[in-house]
Amino acid sequence: MKSFFKNRIVLRVVSLIVVVTIFFTGVFLGYNNRPGIDKVTGLINKQPEINTNDKVDFSTFWNAWNILNEKYVAPDSINSQDKVWGAIEGLAQSYGDPYTVFMPPVEAKSFNSQISGNFEGIGMELDVKDGNLVVIA
Repeated sequence: MKSFFKNRIVLRVVSLIVVVTIFFTGVFLGYNNRPGIDKVTGLINKQPEINTNDKVDFSTFWNAWNILNEKYVAPDSINSQDKVWGAIEGLAQSYGDPYTVFMPPVEAKSFNSQISGNFEGIGMELDVKDGNLVVIA
């Protein structure tokens, strides 16, 4: 009778060890095979809440981001910030309004300097009179 109880205890201990081993093996495999969206390593200035009532699923965006990073022929030819600017440009274009545009900071600075009305030079106005170039003002 004593041997019967001893065998039952050993069977329970071995069963517990097997269950714990299977559990931690599943945790390890699940962590290593998680979806690509979890592989983004860091975001700065992430908006904690969206100001709309719409719930937006960004998993497709992050999946595309990760696939392009992994499969693109020359991944080092474009930096991550340029990809963000491109995504924002696409967002602005999605409104379908030709007057709604987004320009990355370098383009915006160039555009603002072109439309600011600041001109450099001596300010002459030229005209051609009788075949000669003449300063009018």
